[in-house]
Amino acid sequence: RALSRRLPIDVLIFHQPLSALGILLGRPSRFIARTYVFHSPWAEEYEARLTRPKTGGRILRRTAERLVLRRCQRIFVLSRFMAARLAAAHPGLGDRAVLLPGGADLDRFRPAESRQALRMSLGVPAGSPLLLTVRNLEPRMGLEHLLHAMAEVARALKDVVLVIGGAGPMGDALRGLVEQLGLGRSVRCEGYIPEERLPAYYQAADFFIL
Repeated sequence: RALSRRLPIDVLIFHQPLSALGILLGRPSRFIARTYVFHSPWAEEYEARLTRPKTGGRILRRTAERLVLRRCQRIFVLSRFMAARLAAAHPGLGDRAVLLPGGADLDRFRPAESRQALRMSLGVPAGSPLLLTVRNLEPRMGLEHLLHAMAEVARALKDVVLVIGGAGPMGDALRGLVEQLGLGRSVRCEGYIPEERLPAYYQAADFFIL
């Protein structure tokens, strides 16, 4: 409300239902164009994060999200897959979807002049295949399955290296699994990688695993 008094606001771009709901309940937002970036259904995110999700929580999140989406003139999705998830989760709102693929800063994320020098700076042997994943270390990411797969890969390719970047509640468990599977030489858990260092990891890697 204070911002709308001081600044001309052309459009509101929401990314999350709860904060969007708070703004939409305010009178100033009625006269501003409203859009929403639909990353995933909120109710499904809720279920994926908990071992025993409650029915009430699921219904509340779906209702709040639908209320927000109905009050937005356009709903941006990053892929055709997510457009289909929007239509399935909120019937009748799919016609508001606009496909807007994610972009990248090409000045920062571009091939390196010398990958070998980069690998040396990261402590990766020059001839080793380098795999990279950067995730929140959450149970729903499936990183434990990646480590079990790496145990098989490492038996076939002795010099392969997997770098796991990210932080989260599964950090200790994943490091323990690395030791249990005997992957100390093949897997490096880097922890949180600062934004300014991310391009170097992408440039050095042979494959990114999602």
